[in-house]
Amino acid sequence: MTVVEDLRRARATSHTTLSQLAELTGQTRSNLSTLLAGTRDPQASTIERVANGLGLTVIAAPLGNRATVAQLVDRIADAVSTGNTSRAYRSYIQIADNLEAADPFTRILLAAQEPASIDARYDAAVAAVVDWRLSAAGLPTPHWAANRSGDPEDRWRIPAEFDDDQLPDAADVPDSFRNRGIWIDAKELTSA
Repeated sequence: MTVVEDLRRARATSHTTLSQLAELTGQTRSNLSTLLAGTRDPQASTIERVANGLGLTVIAAPLGNRATVAQLVDRIADAVSTGNTSRAYRSYIQIADNLEAADPFTRILLAAQEPASIDARYDAAVAAVVDWRLSAAGLPTPHWAANRSGDPEDRWRIPAEFDDDQLPDAADVPDSFRNRGIWIDAKELTSA
């Protein structure tokens, strides 16, 4: 994933129009459009201006070659849009794995950026795994995840190629999932 993709995602989640961003950054709409489309390589100063216009600060962070939650949600959204439930599921499990393997500071960085919305169920599922993994380390849940509540009565299970539609026992579903209506066994959230 690239900085431009992060800027594009930040613009979408903040609902900032190109006209608004142009006014905030002093860039032309045309320049911003080509930059955000990824059709030209921007200078670092331009990236910083656009990031600042979106309320972001560009930092180089040591993430241990791990994709962020927002980047993995983009992969999930792409997989869902093409009907590839197996890839969507693997990307979801990757969120859990990345957050589990990282030190506390890196966990916060991996989950800091609000991911794009997929749909209410996937949004709740992503919020649940972030809440679960960060809470397990005594870390705060990001505002975006705390606000994605889901429907506790839903009892939705993320589709997977081996899915037999059998819901796990309630005792095996972490509270952060069950409270959002996401039914996944905690043991599924760890890769072999």
